[in-house]
Amino acid sequence: MRILHARAEQTRDLLMRRLRELLAGAAERIIVIVPEQITLQTELDIIDYLALNGSFVIQVLSPAR
Repeated sequence: MRILHARAEQTRDLLMRRLRELLAGAAERIIVIVPEQITLQTELDIIDYLALNGSFVIQVLSPAR
């Protein structure tokens, strides 16, 4: 398990770089935990940034789920 943390404006870029590395390494499952208010936006950002058509490998969840 890896925990990424940074200031709000830096977190997105850090997350996207790390996800790209993990996907290149054929990770089996990636779980991203974010505040409930931004789960959908984070999913959309990941798909857009990584130019994915979709992904069953990456799950975006909030602590409430």
